[in-house]
Amino acid sequence: MFDLSFLSQSMWDIYSLCSSAGKPGFNRSAELDSLAGLNFMDLMRNVDGSTKYAVSDPKKQLMDDYYAWKAQQPQLYLPDSKGDTEENRAFLRRNFSGQLSVMERIYALDTMREMGMITEEEMRETIGVNEFNMSIINLRDVEPIALAGPIGLDPAISKWNDFFLHANISRCPTLDKMYQMIGAVQKSLQQRKTHREEQSAAQEVEQALSQLTARKIS
Repeated sequence: MFDLSFLSQSMWDIYSLCSSAGKPGFNRSAELDSLAGLNFMDLMRNVDGSTKYAVSDPKKQLMDDYYAWKAQQPQLYLPDSKGDTEENRAFLRRNFSGQLSVMERIYALDTMREMGMITEEEMRETIGVNEFNMSIINLRDVEPIALAGPIGLDPAISKWNDFFLHANISRCPTLDKMYQMIGAVQKSLQQRKTHREEQSAAQEVEQALSQLTARKIS
């Protein structure tokens, strides 16, 4: 039923089924109900890859699984150009066309990072695995996702569903959607940087005024 190569891939398959069930016209109730008896620990025992972070940290498990998956892929020979060039975009269109699996989505972002199109932080933020990652879920042109899990779903599976629900990568089924999400992530990161700089400046002013007041009193 599910791809058992890597735990996070199995969790993605389950999440995809639950998110599809939340869409109008979906009629696979028997398959969805079968998840109610699915045991997370059984899945862990049957996958081929490592499950070091499977219970404690879906973010780390996803990235561990991705690098193990990437090691099995044919080598990509990247263009010589660096940055967001037309040559690099053409390369991405050739290698990442159509609907992308969760691993292919991360691979596309990782490739952009290698080509200097995005930074490591922008890649991780677009995936949704930064330590304090904030999901960008209200983009005007990005469809929100609803989950329809069965009653009695294993709590550990529900934890993974919740992770994918809020991960930005879940809203990047195609390269075009990925570019859109990257733009939103870059804007969000710049806003955070500006906010931190403004806070730092305000603290410096407050500290200077405090020192000046202390001198007058003395």
